[in-house]
Amino acid sequence: MKKNLTILTIAVVVIGVLSCDRDNDNGNGNGTKPAPFTITAVVYNGNDYNNLISGVVAKSITRSYAMEVIASANYFNGGFTITLPATLDDKFLFSNPFSRLEASGFTISDKNARVTHFFDGMTVLANSGDNEIIGLFVHRDLNNFDAHLEGFFMYADRDVTITGTHRSVTPGGLNHTETWLVFLRKGWNKVYFKGTSEEQEITSMYVTEPIFGELNWYFFEIFWDNFAGIPGSAEAVPSVIPSVARNLSAILNNVH
Repeated sequence: MKKNLTILTIAVVVIGVLSCDRDNDNGNGNGTKPAPFTITAVVYNGNDYNNLISGVVAKSITRSYAMEVIASANYFNGGFTITLPATLDDKFLFSNPFSRLEASGFTISDKNARVTHFFDGMTVLANSGDNEIIGLFVHRDLNNFDAHLEGFFMYADRDVTITGTHRSVTPGGLNHTETWLVFLRKGWNKVYFKGTSEEQEITSMYVTEPIFGELNWYFFEIFWDNFAGIPGSAEAVPSVIPSVARNLSAILNNVH
């Protein structure tokens, strides 16, 4: 019996345009500077939130596991456009980030590549008029109840590919199949995740081609009065992406 992987959402943000222009690059980390990465989003019923959300900030996690602002934008007319920087400071890039994957038999085309933290490479948060963090945005498909479909963003300092399939047994005795078909270009990249869960089988797939259906942006409101600063909506987050839930408290404590 397949599990229902629904989540509690506060608002739905529908992507309008997602573009990423690339300059030519030789893939060794010394090519031409990549172009900035621009996300333009139109929020479903977004005008209802014009008085609630005044701004949007993008934050990335450093090697010391602090979240720092890398871009900001206004929220107006029910949406926003935010541009991620073409290059990132060295403190946001992790060396040897693929050690677990390599140990599991995945093929890494360039083991010297450095990338942002998996999943938490870029988090989009919403500000109030008082510049207080009041929520975060998650990119996923809510219409598919048989699978968990999610999108996240990664930055790479050069072209690198991650490919392969690994089968294992979880501590709980479930069979787990993990597949990577990820082709990162130098600069920002969008990676898609698909997870399924049946009686004794779970699967995880990561790709850079949008083959999983339509993803929308969902807004989660944060209630600071609950749980000594941990958002009351945090219980809904573990069904999004495990690392987001695991780091949510640290992320929010860093920005509140």
